[in-house]
Formats: sequence, structure tokens, C-alpha cells
Amino acid sequence: MTAALFIGHPGHELVVHGWLERLAPRVYVLTDGSGAVARSRVPSSREVVERAGASPGGVFGAMSDRDAYAAVLLGDPSPFVEVARTIADELVQHDVRTLVSDAVEGYNPVHDLTRILADAIAIHAEERTGRPVARFEIGLVDPPLERDPPAEASVLELDEAEWERKRAAARGYVELQVELEAMLATRGVEGLRREVLWSVEPRALPPRFGGSARYERFGRERVSRGAYGQVIEEAAHVLPLAGLIGHALSSGARGGSP
Repeated sequence: MTAALFIGHPGHELVVHGWLERLAPRVYVLTDGSGAVARSRVPSSREVVERAGASPGGVFGAMSDRDAYAAVLLGDPSPFVEVARTIADELVQHDVRTLVSDAVEGYNPVHDLTRILADAIAIHAEERTGRPVARFEIGLVDPPLERDPPAEASVLELDEAEWERKRAAARGYVELQVELEAMLATRGVEGLRREVLWSVEPRALPPRFGGSARYERFGRERVSRGAYGQVIEEAAHVLPLAGLIGHALSSGARGGSP
């Protein structure tokens, strides 16, 4: 049975590099990771994915970060629905039975929206085929470091060769060196050698932050400095958009046709 990974930004695939090598999934990426510098990270991620033996899917940097954030602020579900439909079509076409995504951590709205999208994609694919799609998520900012994860977690302990290949892939990802050094300092070597994928229920509500999402605090700080014009808020922007996306997918319509 085929597996797939759906992540918000290029580079997240490094977190589960060993899993990529073992399962050779199809990999989907929502944005190009260009951020404020307008430099796409897609080529670097494509190289990581292909060297690991996995396959880039039909959505691989579908929109710029600026366009994604603008759509969230406008409450425009259309680009996200198109992405979701494309991925769902490929899940059905390739008989994908496992879909892994970013987790909802309240750190970045694109990360959280990717998890919400992945849930909707899995449900949409299941409804079309009658076959279940197992859902898992990976921690990016708040990784699960417990020594004894519960049964619903899938844990991969990388051997020396797998760990060295993961380190080499990370060292070669020049655009993310600062972030990777910070991750190493936070998680430590063992935290990066151990890859944990947590089982989630796509029909259950993911965590809610009630105005305390970290991206809201970051946004307010940057608005005060003049870097951003408006704060993305969970209640005002992310959750209503998630509802619109879910409704569009559950309608089963593409371009108004059933």
C-alpha cells in the first residue's frame, strides 16, 4: 500500500527523512517556502525527496508563501481546494492508504492549515473509494520526545547509515541551516534520530488555541514593527477558511459538476 506526505513548506520532509527512505512515499508541498525573501526552496526539497527514493507529487510548491497568506487573510478557499482536489485525485489513482502531514501546533498558519487540508483530503479520498486512509502527523516545532510513545504512534529509530544520510541531506539544504541548527539545539541528536508519526483521526477537531496561537503573537509583533500589514488570526481567518474548504470538498463538485 502506498503512503504519501503532505507538508506546508519545503524542508519539512527532513524531519522524516528515514521514513521517506523506508516507505518511498509520494510527497506533496503546499507552498514554495519563499517567505519574505522570494527565494523558492522547491529545488532543494525536490533533490532531498528524490535522493531518498521518494517521488514528488503533482502538488510541489503550489503557491508562494505570500499568495498563501494573502488567501488566508481574504478567506479565499479556492487555491487550497484546488490543491486538495489534486492530491485527493492522486491518492485515489495510486491507492494511497496512509497520509502523513504537518501537525497543528499554532506556530504557523500554513502548517496548521496543511494538517486541516490533509484531514479533508483523506476523508474525500475515502468517500470516493470506500477504502480507509490512515492519518498521521509529524511535530515540527513541538516534537514528541517521550521515551515511550503510546501505541497510536509509529516510531522509527534510525540506524547509523540512515542517520548519516539524514545528516548529509540536512547539511546540503543550504536555505535552512539556521533553522536546522536551532532544531538540533532544541531536540538534540537523539530527538532527530527518532522519527515519530502520531496517529490522528481526520474527523476529530484538531487542537484549538483560543487567541493564543503563536503565529498571532508573532504577527502582532511584526505588525507593530511595520513588517506585516495585518495579523492572521485563528478564529477570524484559519478556522472559517477550514470550514469553507471542508464544505467545498464534501460537496464533491469540481467546477460546479457533481
